[in-house]
This record gives sequence, structure tokens and C-alpha cells, in this order.
Amino acid sequence: MSNCTRFEMEGLLALEAGDELDRHFDECPDCRAARAEYRRLGEAIAVAGADKSPPEGWQKRVWSEIRQSGPRSAWWRGGWKGWRRGWALVPVGLAAIVAATVLLTPPPERVPELVARVEPGGGPVRRGAEAQPGDRLVLEASTGGLANAELRVYLNERELALRCSTEAPCERRGDKLRGELVLTAIGTYQPVFLAADEPLPEPGEGLDADAATAMRRGAVVELPKAIEVR
Repeated sequence: MSNCTRFEMEGLLALEAGDELDRHFDECPDCRAARAEYRRLGEAIAVAGADKSPPEGWQKRVWSEIRQSGPRSAWWRGGWKGWRRGWALVPVGLAAIVAATVLLTPPPERVPELVARVEPGGGPVRRGAEAQPGDRLVLEASTGGLANAELRVYLNERELALRCSTEAPCERRGDKLRGELVLTAIGTYQPVFLAADEPLPEPGEGLDADAATAMRRGAVVELPKAIEVR
């Protein structure tokens, strides 16, 4: 894959959650370069802000200004592209103080989020924690009050194995959205949750391109750890 963006969209969230990165991030030149760049950025920020203390109540003021500056987006969860978009909204004088914290800290209000879990499908006793064909992938999301929300699952980054919002196999009740998918084939299943005030863009170009298009249009894009079915 050329110009791979998986580290920005998936690797950063995995590191934030304390999850182990899969083999792709060691083998992909683009992801290795992106990880090195973020490491250098973190080291530079740590040095720049070593002798500074943030003013009291700065988080509330920053998030208030962000919310008043335009449409909501996935800038704090969407990787490097989204981070650059959101960072332009933060007052320049606060940059050295908040850079290391805002990137990984959610705003002090409800935000969209997705929880994914695999439930056994009743087949033979498994070895280890890997998913197997016949297991069920259960997705539970909170929309954060955004009007439009959608669950998707991409198989091997290209095939759309699930896409739904209020119709089966999804069900939406108020702020909650739930969906299920039977994992029938061997491969990598990537759950994705999208939410926005405006209508969401149609999929069709694969995981990376679809997620990037949604973020450019102001959507929140959540990508938990991918599920490996062997």
C-alpha cells in the first residue's frame, strides 16, 4: 500500500490504549517513518515545555474555543491529518503547553466512542484468544449526541463486510448504536464507527480512503483494534 496511514488512524490509538502493535507497523516503511516522526515530536514537546506549567482551567478554555470555531471533527482521534486540522484552532500561545496533552485527552463532555468485542460462536474449543470463523463481532457505540452515526466493518481493508445505522443488523436507541457481524471468513476485520452532524459520505474506496474522506467532511472516525480471524 502506498502512502499508508494506518499508524495515524490505528497505531496511535493502540499505543494510547496500551495495546501491542501488530506486525504491519514493523514491516510497513510508511508506518515506521510516521512512528519515528511522532516520537521526535513528543521528545521536542517534552523539552519545549519542561519549564512551563499550564494555567489553571486551561483545558476548559481550549475546548470551549475549539467548539466555537467550526464543525466538530475527529481532529483529536483521527491521526496526523486530523491533528493538524484541529491544532490550527488552538491559540498559538498555548501550543507548547497543551500539545502533549490535548492530543490524547478527550474533551470534558460526551464524545462518540466505540467498543468492539468477540463472542464465541459455539464451535470447537479454541486455543488462545484469537477469533475463529463462526464467532460474532459485537459493536456498541455512543454517538455523543451527533445526528448521523454508522457502523462499518472492513475485511482486509477493502471489502465492506458490514455497514448499517438504524436497520438490521444494527439497532439505534437514542444515543446508543449496536450491531453484530458473524465472522465467516479468515482475515482481518477492522471495525469503524463514524458520526457527524451532517450526512456521512458513501463508502467504496477501502478503509483508508473512506476514513480520510469522512474526516475531511468533519466526521468523527473511531477505529478500535482490528480483529484477526484464523
